[in-house]
Amino acid sequence: TPPRWEPVIVPVRDDGSGIDAASLQARWDGEPLVVEPDLLRDRVLVPVPDAAGAGPHRLELEATDRAGRRTGATLVVECAGSR
Repeated sequence: TPPRWEPVIVPVRDDGSGIDAASLQARWDGEPLVVEPDLLRDRVLVPVPDAAGAGPHRLELEATDRAGRRTGATLVVECAGSR
């Protein structure tokens, strides 16, 4: 069966040494989540858990560049109704 939600596409970019794809960490509403790096297109694809209900959700992303600098962001993802 197809997933319930479309993946969330999050732009990511590092103009210096580049992002270490293995360093990507994500949490969805506080729970660990596996994301798909697409660094050739400067983005990360985030699969929304099928169990996610409609409404706002918290997505936390962290990444380290190849020089060892770590950064993170917290985004609010609004899921609008089910398909």
